[in-house]
Amino acid sequence: MAITLAGILGAGCWLRFRDLTLEPMQWDEVENYQAMRGLLERGFPSHQAHPDVPVEYTHTSELVMVSMGLVACGTDSDRLIVRLPGAVWSTLTILLIFFVGRRLFHTSVGLTAASLLALSPVCIAMSNFGRYFGLFQFFTLLTVYLYWLTLQGNGPIHRRTLWLTAGSFLVMFLSWEATALVAPGMIVAALVQRRGRLRSVVWDLQVWAALVVVGLVVVLQYTHQVLQKTQFLWYGTSLSDVDLQPMWRYPVFQPLYYLWYTSWSQDALLPALGFGGACLLALRHGFRKPVRFLLLIHLTTALLMASVLSALAWRYVHHLIPLLILLASAAIVALARAVVRLARQPNRRGVGPAYAWGLGAGLVATFVVLGSGLTLQLADLLPFRLEGYGVTTYKFPYMGGAADYLRDHLQPGDAVLALDPFQVRHLLGPAAPKADLYWPESVLLLPATLADHGTVPIDRRDGTVALPDLESIQDLFARSGRVWFVVRGQGRARLDDDPSGRLGRTWFTVPSPKNQNYNTTDINLFLRDNMEVVYEDEQVLVLLRDRNHWPASLRRQQDAAISGTKANYLP
Repeated sequence: MAITLAGILGAGCWLRFRDLTLEPMQWDEVENYQAMRGLLERGFPSHQAHPDVPVEYTHTSELVMVSMGLVACGTDSDRLIVRLPGAVWSTLTILLIFFVGRRLFHTSVGLTAASLLALSPVCIAMSNFGRYFGLFQFFTLLTVYLYWLTLQGNGPIHRRTLWLTAGSFLVMFLSWEATALVAPGMIVAALVQRRGRLRSVVWDLQVWAALVVVGLVVVLQYTHQVLQKTQFLWYGTSLSDVDLQPMWRYPVFQPLYYLWYTSWSQDALLPALGFGGACLLALRHGFRKPVRFLLLIHLTTALLMASVLSALAWRYVHHLIPLLILLASAAIVALARAVVRLARQPNRRGVGPAYAWGLGAGLVATFVVLGSGLTLQLADLLPFRLEGYGVTTYKFPYMGGAADYLRDHLQPGDAVLALDPFQVRHLLGPAAPKADLYWPESVLLLPATLADHGTVPIDRRDGTVALPDLESIQDLFARSGRVWFVVRGQGRARLDDDPSGRLGRTWFTVPSPKNQNYNTTDINLFLRDNMEVVYEDEQVLVLLRDRNHWPASLRRQQDAAISGTKANYLP
C-alpha cells in the first residue's frame, strides 16, 4: 500500500511541477505578484498604483500572498514565487484525500481517490495557476473532514476537532471569501448526521463560541473590504462589484451549473456516473453515512452557489472537486466489491480468489484510467463536454513571444497601447527601452480611477493613463511617431467587434459566448485602419503605426493625395 501511494504521489507531483514555469505570467498572477511585493515592503499584501493614489491593501485571498511571500524568501523567480505554493498545496491534497478516503471509507477508496486527483487534468492545470485554487481546495477538504470528526459518535461533540474545524474554515475563507458558502451545507449535514441528538450540538457553549469567532473574522474581512473600496473613485464595473443575488429570478439561472463543474475532467460522463452511483449508495450500503454527509455538503453548496452568485465561472467550484472524487471513488469501489462477491459465489467453479480480486481491481483501474481524462477524451459527446483547463494546451494567450518581440524593437519615446498594461510592463522587464504605456478602455469593462491631483482616468492596477474615447487615441497618434498595440485574443480583447460588418469575420474572431470588448466599434475601426500587424501569434497580435508600417489603405490614400497635389500644383 505504501509503495502504491508513493507512486501515486510521485506521479501527481511530477505532473504538477514539470511545466510550472512554462507559461509567462498571466494578468491575475502579475497582480498577485505585486501584492506579494507589498507584503514584503509593508507587512500586508498591497500595492500602490500611482504616487497620487492611496496604497490599496488586498481585501481578498490575503493568505495566498502570504504563501507566495514565503517562497520569495528563497528565490527571485517571479513564476516560481507565484505558482510554487499552488503546486505544493495541490500535491498535499493528494495525500490528504487518501487519508480522508481511508478514514471515511476504506483504504481502497483512498487510493482510488488519490489516483483520480493525481491524474485530474483540471486539477493539474489549476495547480500551475498562481492564485488561490490549491490552497482553498486543500483546506475545504480538511474542513469537511474535521467537521465529520466533530460530529462523530452519539454523545457530546469532539470539542478539539470543533476548534480545528473553525480554524481550517477561517483559512479556507481567507483564501477566497466565497468558500464560506460551504457553511449552509455543513449545517444541513449536521442536522442529518445528528438527527435525534441535536441537543448535544445546540446546547454546547463551545459551538456558539466557535461560531462567534468565525463570525467576527467574517465581519472584519467584510469591513476591511468596504474600507478599501471607499478610498478610491472607481469608474466602471468589475468582479469586485459582484454580490449575492437571487439568481432564480433571472432567465440566465442555471441551477445545475456548479454541480456539473465539480467534475475533475473536461469529460463529465464518468464523473456523472460516479455521482449517480454515490446517490444509490446513500440509500442503502455500508458506506451510506459518510456518503450522505459528503453528498449533502456537495449538493447544497453547488446549488446555493448557482442560486446566489451573480457571476458564473467554472473555476469558482474548484474546491468541491475532491468531494465528488471521494463520492465517485466510493461508488466504483462498492461496485468492484459487488463484482468480486459475484465472481466468488460457490456455484461458479474454476473461479479462484485471485481472478475475482483481479477482476475488481481491473474495474477500478479502468475507471481511473478512463476517468482521468488523460487517456480518452469524448470531444464529440458535447452534452458532457465542459469548459476547463487541460494539460495539453496553454491556459492563457501566450504573451511571452509578443513581449520578446516588443522588447527587441522598442525605441525610447515609443507609445505602447495595451489592454493589460501592467502585464505587458512586467513581461518587458526593467531592461526594455523606456516607453510610454497607455490603456485604451472606452467601455469601462474594468474600472478606472482618478489620481488625487489629476483629471485623467488611470488604470487602478498600475497607474497607466487611460484613453477613454476616440479623440484621445487620435490625439496620441498625432503626437507620437511610433505607436504599438499589444492585443490578445481571449474573450474581451478583440478587435473585430463591428456590428456594421465592415471588418467581416477576421482572423482574430474568437467564437465564444463570453466574447466581450474593451472598446467601442469606432475605436476598433480606427486602430484596424491605422495600424499594421507586425507580429502574429496563435492568440496575440502586435500592431505598429510608424512611417514604414502603414496599412495598405493609408498608403493608397497617401499616394492618391500626392498624385492629386502634383496634378494641381506642379507644372
